[in-house]
Amino acid sequence: MASLDQLNERALVLPLIGFLLLTPPILLIFNDENEIWGIPTLYFYAFFIWIFLIILGKLLTNRLIKSELVYAKKTLPISSTSEDEGKQS
Repeated sequence: MASLDQLNERALVLPLIGFLLLTPPILLIFNDENEIWGIPTLYFYAFFIWIFLIILGKLLTNRLIKSELVYAKKTLPISSTSEDEGKQS
């Protein structure tokens, strides 16, 4: 399992990769008359990258949440809230 720092770095890099893959110089490579399953290549590429980034973002978010929960359990002391409330009264 990747460390919390590695996951944070991946979370930073994912939008940058998405930005680069959807810039006009890359999009112009797919701007031709060809079609994939009746869909123009440019549209197919753009929507494929878009869906791919959404799925990767969701997977990365889930891993970040799990990693942060594990980190929080290791670093935070365990205390009973009912005992703390009784002392304050």
